Formats: sequence, structure tokens, C-alpha cells
Amino acid sequence: MEKSIILNFIISFSAFGRVQRTFGKIRATLNTGFNYNKINQFIQDRRSVNESFTQTYTPALRTNFKIAPNVGIEYKYSVSKNSQGNNQTNFYTISPSINFDAYIWKSLTFVTDYSFTSQRRAGRQENSFETWDASIAYRKDKDSKWEYALKATNILDNEVKVDNIATNLFVSSVQTFIQPRFLTLRIIYNL
Repeated sequence: MEKSIILNFIISFSAFGRVQRTFGKIRATLNTGFNYNKINQFIQDRRSVNESFTQTYTPALRTNFKIAPNVGIEYKYSVSKNSQGNNQTNFYTISPSINFDAYIWKSLTFVTDYSFTSQRRAGRQENSFETWDASIAYRKDKDSKWEYALKATNILDNEVKVDNIATNLFVSSVQTFIQPRFLTLRIIYNL
């Protein structure tokens, strides 16, 4: 009976950065992230080298008004390059999003969030999906103990979200089933 010997040597490096600056009532932010992994495997004296390098860039702008409506926009761009021996897998993901909130007539608050995600591999479209949620809440004044809110989730009625993932060990496709469009009425009492 032959014994199996497996040796792994792992190199891992991660770096994250954030730069933020305010210009009057506008805040600009840039988040970046880098992740590198390399695994040298020796199985029965055969060497296998697996590498992955992911880089993410996320610029964003957000207003900061006390009375006027506020808007935030963000654009996330990610590149994931993976090598598993002779197999190469590269994913490119973009995900722009926008959120809006407004305080109307000193008693209504309106909030909405929208995002679009598109992922491609080797120049072809793999998958894309959109999400959109919104809510409107009423409170007579800031001292009122009662608040009434109407909230809509998954307004576009998406059924599934697909994420393709490649690491230095495996390539997978993950499906997340999303709850159907949902509308709720909430009554909140603050003690």
C-alpha cells in the first residue's frame, strides 16, 4: 500500500486603502483592495502551482445636506485573475449603484436604493442582475412616538442572483434565490 504525501506552501498578501475628502457638502471616497494568494502543492512529488490575484476599486460621491435631499453614487470595479496549473480563469465585475434619501415637509422620509451588477469572463457576459428597494415613512414631528412606514423590497422582482467565483483552489457558481417582490406596512412606536 502506497502512502500519499501532500505538502502545501502558501503565500498570501492583502492590502486595503481608503481616501476620503469633503468638498463643501459633497464627500468623495475611493476604496481599493488587493488580494494575492499562491499555493505550491506537492502531491506524490508532483508540483502544482495555484495563484489568484483580485483587485477592487470603488469610487463614490455622497452629498451631506441637513434639509435638501441627499444622493450617493458608487461604482465598483473588480478584476479577479486565477491560475490553476494550466487553467486560467478571469472575471471582470462592475457594479454601479445609487441611493437617494429625502426629508419632505418635515414629516415624510423617502429612501430608495438601486444597484446593477454585471460579471463577464473572457470578454463574454456571464450574468447580470439589478436590485431596487424603496421606503417612505411618516412621523408627525421629530418628537412623535409613532411612525408609519411603507417599504418595498425587490421592486424589479428578480428571482435569482448568480455569482461566479474563482479562487486559487476552485471555480464555482453560486446561486442565491431572492425573495419575491414584497411590500410591508410598518407601525413603529418609540418608548
